[in-house]
Amino acid sequence: MRELDNALRHHQAGRLVEAEKAYRNILKRHPDHADSLHLLGLIAHATGHNEEAIRLIRRAIEVNKSNSIYHTNLGVICGEQGHFDLAVMLYKHALLLKPENNDAMTNLGNAYQTSGNFVEAETCYRQVLERDPRHALAHYNLGMSLQAQGHYNDAMRSFSHAITARPDYADAHLALGIVQLLTGDFAQGWPNFEWRWLVSQFKRGVRNFAQPQWRGEPLDGRRILLHSEQGLGDSIQFLRYVTMVQAAGGIVLLEVQAALLRMAHQIPGITAVIPFGNPLPDFDLHCPLMSLALAFQTTLNTIPVHVPYLHVPVDAQARALLRPWTSDRIRVGLAWAGSKDHVKDKSRSISFAVLRQLIRVSDISFFSLQLGEQLGAEDLENMVDLASETDDLADTAAQMKHLDLIISVDTSIAHLAGALGKPVWILLHCDADWRWLLARDDSAWYPTARLFRQTDPGNWTGVIERVATELQRLFARDTAETPGRTDDCEN
Repeated sequence: MRELDNALRHHQAGRLVEAEKAYRNILKRHPDHADSLHLLGLIAHATGHNEEAIRLIRRAIEVNKSNSIYHTNLGVICGEQGHFDLAVMLYKHALLLKPENNDAMTNLGNAYQTSGNFVEAETCYRQVLERDPRHALAHYNLGMSLQAQGHYNDAMRSFSHAITARPDYADAHLALGIVQLLTGDFAQGWPNFEWRWLVSQFKRGVRNFAQPQWRGEPLDGRRILLHSEQGLGDSIQFLRYVTMVQAAGGIVLLEVQAALLRMAHQIPGITAVIPFGNPLPDFDLHCPLMSLALAFQTTLNTIPVHVPYLHVPVDAQARALLRPWTSDRIRVGLAWAGSKDHVKDKSRSISFAVLRQLIRVSDISFFSLQLGEQLGAEDLENMVDLASETDDLADTAAQMKHLDLIISVDTSIAHLAGALGKPVWILLHCDADWRWLLARDDSAWYPTARLFRQTDPGNWTGVIERVATELQRLFARDTAETPGRTDDCEN
């Protein structure tokens, strides 16, 4: 049909308005034209009209029940809407119609993967690879499934196969780099980690500066812009490198998130500290903060671990001194949730209901360092909420100076405590971030940190029980022994 060919040309060229008009013209004359219904549904999906997309593709299936592609694409949309059981059913039906449909098998694996059925997902990806050994996406997805199961060497092999099949496959390079960093192979991991800028998740953070990125060459007094990326915790972790850039001969200009401005001003020798999003001064080179590890060729044995490398501003110290800190009990600060925008937030954050067991430990005063939504903590029970006394992380840092211990999930609070050299216990979910490495209860980045890991996915109760037991054991002594606390204006 000439009209359909014309519509397809518009569609494939990205001219969706013209393509939609052409499909609708066909449907005016042929209301049961299955291909037009299906393709119009794909346009609705592409433009965010998912309910309409589902209606149109279902109608196409009613007209032509034997088309495997229709079922596959409807499964994709249903899966994106969180209807995983329905998506699985549609993919399985697509495979009954056409067993060699690699798209359906790959998407079936993805649905299993999203719902945590990693073994079933692995089986699907392997079936695709039996038919097409150079299927880059299947190698990549298999690697992700193997990584989730803890088979890290096999995962790295799968990512490498994906890169062999498609050398410019940015997602596979980044995934390989993350597992290399996770397993301590920093020499290979940092270069692959640089591929993050070509991955859709990070593309919006790309800074298209005319000036080149610094790669570790002599600086010779040139002005270098160091700029934050990703979250506050990432910025805090890599601010340790600022003084090293200065020592390498750079005149440092530092751009950070607003919440870190006052803390950043305490780093000695910086020429300018700029809030993220503000106009930038002139500079000769730039470097994202997280790329400094590559520039300095950091290995597991050469991580700069001197703490504290961040310091509390005097005005924040003075504000913290105004509150009546209890002096007769151990003081513990708590943070149990991070930003909801974080890709792993559902895994890394703890419900307040689970946390209650911890704050009932006797002879300890608990302080909430949590900012924003409290995840069900409307009644903080015997915990002191410091949120009303906190404008930014400088205030939080000043409060930490009066605490004996900080207990936090993997969020900026944990990084801040580590950067200040405060005793900090970090609670980690099973699929913990690469920076915490594997099977360690200490941190390669923060010498005052102790790690408490989940043993089963989603089981925070066991972690909290261990922390509560350890708190009771650690502080079962004279409460006057409080080495982690500073109740004066010491910086």
